[in-house]
Amino acid sequence: VKSVMEPLSLREREVLRAAAQGLSNGDIAERLYISINTVKTHLKKIYGKIEVSNRTQALRKAHLLGIMEEFD
Repeated sequence: VKSVMEPLSLREREVLRAAAQGLSNGDIAERLYISINTVKTHLKKIYGKIEVSNRTQALRKAHLLGIMEEFD
């Protein structure tokens, strides 16, 4: 068990913010001027850092951890 969560990078936070807005991977890629594969890579890194396995869990846990408040 990790005692300290590895912080999300700025780009990972941008991807997570876009996902929280309900955007698809394709829409996130267009918004951030990156490829869909890059979006998927960022999401996988986010999932690993906050120890979840999908987008729904990631958004819920990010909210619980206070990560989502950083966006306001």
